[in-house]
Amino acid sequence: IRLEGDVWWANPAENQLVLHDDSGTEKLELDLHDKPLRVGERVRVDGKGTVMRRGVGFRLGLVGPALDNNGMHAMEEKSATVYLQAGRQPLRVDWFNKTVPLGLEVGWAGPGLLRHKISPGELFQSETNQTNGLHFLTCDAFDEVLPDFDNQKPITTGVVSNFDLGILPRKEHIGVRFTGALMVPCDGVYTFYERSDARRKQSVDLP
Repeated sequence: IRLEGDVWWANPAENQLVLHDDSGTEKLELDLHDKPLRVGERVRVDGKGTVMRRGVGFRLGLVGPALDNNGMHAMEEKSATVYLQAGRQPLRVDWFNKTVPLGLEVGWAGPGLLRHKISPGELFQSETNQTNGLHFLTCDAFDEVLPDFDNQKPITTGVVSNFDLGILPRKEHIGVRFTGALMVPCDGVYTFYERSDARRKQSVDLP
């Protein structure tokens, strides 16, 4: 992606702007990191990422979770496509369950990778840690939305080899956050798949 033009309108809080150049005018959605933008300012957008049509404009790269599988439904799968660079990339999966049954599966496919569940050997505890696994924390989830993991006291914490719900202290009204890093073999476009049960909401975050 390489764009350069004049800002005609901007809302950094919503990660949106309208950019104008000699070829035309478009509404764009991208991660602006809350940077202040002024009408009339000339900006350059340069990088690698996916481009998606969003209403009357376009989304460049990721804004928020890479995959959001919200709603009350039976075991359902959703997918999302993102561009990733080679190396260990940060990964976070937030999940909660209201009432039983429950379930969670996370898979991916990409250049040279057939679709498969993400394996323990592809997961690391951080971008710099050489040890396989994921950190997790669990907390109460009494509402019909993901709990506020950042501002709740965890019930349990630890390290797990994969997205294993066997670490949950109970099966109902519980949320879990998995954090770590995913080893990306090469630069390219990857598709992520998430399957989970009806009485929960969750999201998958990538860089």
